[in-house]
Amino acid sequence: MSLRYRTALLAVLTGSVVVVPAVGAAAAERPPGAPTLLPTAPSGPRCDVRSAPHEPADTYTKVFSRGPGVPHLAQWTPQGLSTWHNWDGNGHNLLLMGMYRRGAQSYLVGINPKTGKHVGTVRTAPSHFGSLGVVGRWVIGQDTTGGPKPAVRRYSTTNLRAAMLNSKRHGNKPYLTSTGSPQRVHSVGFMAVTGKSVWLGKHSKAKPTTMYRYKVDHNGHLQQAGGAWKVPPRTQGLLVTKDQFVFASSQGDGAGKLTVVDRAQPNTPAACVSTPSMPENMTIDGGKVYASYESGAGQYTKQASDPVRDLRTGFLRSLINLGAGAGGIGGQAAALVAHNQLP
Repeated sequence: MSLRYRTALLAVLTGSVVVVPAVGAAAAERPPGAPTLLPTAPSGPRCDVRSAPHEPADTYTKVFSRGPGVPHLAQWTPQGLSTWHNWDGNGHNLLLMGMYRRGAQSYLVGINPKTGKHVGTVRTAPSHFGSLGVVGRWVIGQDTTGGPKPAVRRYSTTNLRAAMLNSKRHGNKPYLTSTGSPQRVHSVGFMAVTGKSVWLGKHSKAKPTTMYRYKVDHNGHLQQAGGAWKVPPRTQGLLVTKDQFVFASSQGDGAGKLTVVDRAQPNTPAACVSTPSMPENMTIDGGKVYASYESGAGQYTKQASDPVRDLRTGFLRSLINLGAGAGGIGGQAAALVAHNQLP
């Protein structure tokens, strides 16, 4: 084995960060009356962390630590996660999490990001809630499990606020009805929110898939506004910043991964970080990232390699800095390994 390849292998075995090519983006305009067929995207990022340790390595723990506990894990499973700014009208923010249970109603759970306390729980019609986001006066959530006809529903934040306050005061679980009819979209595997837009992507088990940006109007309806972007296989969660995409991908019951991609410069290297098993969605509040995991739910704890029963939290800047350049996270050796692992 040559010195270059020995050096490359050492870069992977001694940490869980590798460098991968970044994803490009192509804007697309949807003409009036156009069908739901949307443009394709170029090849996307795909980093391979099979050479990384099975358990999360130091790289992950330098960024993330344990955050608020997650309620209802014995029978309900965490999925979508979003930040609800000024949820109570008094300037306080809320982490809103979707949880599902097969054959039962789903939950919208409120968690205080400052104290970590469970604020309240509101029941809804059954939904997997892989996609969930608060945009203006609406909560946009996955309608069903996705299937061949993915769609989203919308909930009024006014109605949800009243139900959540009721739950907070009385410890009950009020039922919340969605507004209007579900709306067809490209996919509902995961969601991120930026301003008045939502980013919706498709989950797959083997191949890279696509995501699109939708603008949310005053009535809670989605209008396709950008895309397509390729996303890694098995993507379950997404963060969107001005300059980066951060994808959370589940590899089954073993270690998951985070892939940091530079949006503006497709050739800029990105970071791939090993995570605890079964990562789900992420959101940002006050410069901190909050990440959910489904491995701590009752249906997965026996099979997951490292069940996570809380939210994990860390500073967004620390996460983004992992992809600040090849020289800082393994240099040419790691880039060589990543290149050889790309399909």
